[in-house]
Amino acid sequence: MGDLGVSSFFDRKAWSGRRVLVTGTTGFKGAWLATLLCDLGAEVVGVALPPPTEPSLFQLLGLDGRIKQHMADLRDAESLKKTLHDDPPEVVFHLAAQSLVRRGFSEPALTYETNAMATVQMLESLRHCSAVRAVVNVTTDKVYLDVEGPPHEEDGRLGGHGPYSGSKVCSEEITATAYRSWARKRGLGLATARSGNTLGGGDWAEDRLVPDCVRAVVEGTAVHIRNPDAVRPWQHALDVLFGYLVLAEQLLANPEVTSGPWNFGPMPGGEPSVESLARVFLEGLGQPEALQIHPEEDAPPETAILRLDSGKARAQLGWHPQLEWRESVEWTARWYRGWLEGVPASVLCERDIAEYLSKVESLGRVPPVVQDGNSEWSELDTVPPTSQTIRTGVAPASHPIPTEAGGGEGSASRRATTAQEVAGDGEWQCRFCNEELRQLVIDLGKAPLANSFVPHSERNAPELFRPLRAYVCHECFLVQVPEFAPAESIFADYLYFSSYSTTWLDHARSTADDLRQRCGLSGDSRVVEVASNDGYLLRNFVASGIPCLGVEPAANVAQVAIAAGVPTRVAFFSLALAEELVREGGQADLIIGINVLAHVPDLRGFVAGLKRLLADEGLLLLEVPHLLALLEDGLFDTIYHEHYSYFSVHTLQRVLGEAGLVISQLRERKTHGGSLSLYVSHRGCSRHGVDGSVEACLAAEKAFGLCDVATYGLLQTRAESSRADLLAFLVQARREGKHVMGYGAPAKGNTLLNFCGVRRDLLGCTVDISPHKQGTWLPGTGIPVLSPEELIASRPDYVLILPWNLRDEIEASLAEIRTWGGQFVVALPRLEVF
Repeated sequence: MGDLGVSSFFDRKAWSGRRVLVTGTTGFKGAWLATLLCDLGAEVVGVALPPPTEPSLFQLLGLDGRIKQHMADLRDAESLKKTLHDDPPEVVFHLAAQSLVRRGFSEPALTYETNAMATVQMLESLRHCSAVRAVVNVTTDKVYLDVEGPPHEEDGRLGGHGPYSGSKVCSEEITATAYRSWARKRGLGLATARSGNTLGGGDWAEDRLVPDCVRAVVEGTAVHIRNPDAVRPWQHALDVLFGYLVLAEQLLANPEVTSGPWNFGPMPGGEPSVESLARVFLEGLGQPEALQIHPEEDAPPETAILRLDSGKARAQLGWHPQLEWRESVEWTARWYRGWLEGVPASVLCERDIAEYLSKVESLGRVPPVVQDGNSEWSELDTVPPTSQTIRTGVAPASHPIPTEAGGGEGSASRRATTAQEVAGDGEWQCRFCNEELRQLVIDLGKAPLANSFVPHSERNAPELFRPLRAYVCHECFLVQVPEFAPAESIFADYLYFSSYSTTWLDHARSTADDLRQRCGLSGDSRVVEVASNDGYLLRNFVASGIPCLGVEPAANVAQVAIAAGVPTRVAFFSLALAEELVREGGQADLIIGINVLAHVPDLRGFVAGLKRLLADEGLLLLEVPHLLALLEDGLFDTIYHEHYSYFSVHTLQRVLGEAGLVISQLRERKTHGGSLSLYVSHRGCSRHGVDGSVEACLAAEKAFGLCDVATYGLLQTRAESSRADLLAFLVQARREGKHVMGYGAPAKGNTLLNFCGVRRDLLGCTVDISPHKQGTWLPGTGIPVLSPEELIASRPDYVLILPWNLRDEIEASLAEIRTWGGQFVVALPRLEVF
């Protein structure tokens, strides 16, 4: 097939001259893998039974002349030991299996012998082969217990409907046991790979959809489908096989961390029904009328809906699928059309591999992530922790993982932390009332720090991911994300600068004008802003000659404020700092805290500091996103690690009241999709009037159900619905050849993209007005951040606005896209194209 060139998706040099054993080479996927490895320069040895079909891809590709093939039964221990003795491999891909679901019911003993006992024999033989350094055991997506819910992650419960799935579960357990009992001690990398239904040319197996369609077309008969509504993850063989290669590379490089189970599923949205896939495939063959639906009432039990979450492989291996399911079907139909027209199978496979590599190289590699801790098999439990309780230990790495804390929105440290920092010492407790957190609000998987933008110098460095879950306290109803990292690690190099939004600048001016009048401020007053960012608000007080001080933990951001003439203390606000500020300049007539309370892990200490710093007749202005709006509109993207807490007025009354502070008035704002301005003073202070706004808001919260923990579970459903809508739009746009670009690089956008699994295959880039973010890559997704000029030059069909709360401002600033027919898109509160 010629030279494949150097791919950015995997290391070609890793395979040149490497000794590789592939079992099941006479099967469909085994033949593709053996061919690919030969093209990469590997020395391939195959072990398999004679070809199971006629025709056979193994024979059509002439593999018996390209590799050293042993026609043997893996259940024959002596034959396998001899093969390993004669041709000791460094890497083993175990694909040999009885892979037909229905045959499993008619021949269960053979199925278990082939899929389970052959795994035992293979691993036992490898135990005595010192040359082996990495083993990938290919199982199936059907090992997961059939339960309703989100796509299966690697830590999901295992189970099976019948002999095929049950035998593969056995193979998983056998492999995990081998790792724990001897492979880990030896430093052998050992993993299982779970993928969905595989497409591609050259499959002639019985009782499988694509080969059945091909046979029906050749014979001029109808295609009968027994389970048309079943939903499956469909993917091209090349997507899967490159996943196996990258996994093996990492097993060789880092066996302790990489060993364990891995999902290799299709691109998001790649789970069509059997009927939908059959129709598209038959259309590709020019025979759409051949399809007939004949559901079987007595068909063997099968899972109705199967979906895989491949976030772990995307994040930690840098692997991501290149082909959307319709492309996979079209490639498969193209292969069979060529073969039926007499084109050699080797030519057809060569074309597909070359085209696939071209896709890989044009998109580049998503940076892999280093997962803290050991292999998931180090302490494997087939029944994982319930979703209602956080357990001690490092969370399973099935997604990306983040961290955050502190005082604004920005870039975070990419320092790896210890397992202790990730997990804590036990079950999580409410950060306000110390009750045990038992009620999950939403599980967003794992994600990197939402503001840990990847600079060019660290483009290929590992990223750190952590669990992203929010809980509600059943006692005080504080919604919170457990603290996974200290605030200091978040604000080391912060990239959020408030002054780049005209909406925020306008809000700052109007807020400053209102406060000057409300508090009667003069040159003798003192104003302190906590989490003052780049001084965008305090500049208005400086211009009016009112003494002020900003407190900002991010040194790089604080320097911008200082350069603009805003006195700023680089520090985290606390009771101790408040005491120091009082000694230095007295108490403050006005304290401002805009969008800071959510970033505070120590609520009690922080509020105590505000009380100490506030003058007896002073006013404290707090602005917080309103939990009611978050739940009403499903604004899950505002949840990320630096947002430790999410507030209702009900909860804030308790938090502030414990410190002797009261909310005298509040005003609703449109910022962040729905926020509250809270006017707070000392209990007993008569200067600031009380109106009915607080009671009215409390009544609205109660009517919605914020004092009932059952209400909070609705957010997960809303988030999954929003994910499905966004992915459906992006996949359809790609299918139609439309160009989609993003606008903005906010923290909320990173939560959205990571949760939805959006990568560069669906969103090639985004642009941002902040020069501090331009030239970086979005955390977790590897999507590049460009300047807005690039958007105008590219003339996209759609602009996905990630900071949807600024949609009006952005639409006005980019009115030019209307001249070429461009449209805007927002994903939240609901998908809208306008």
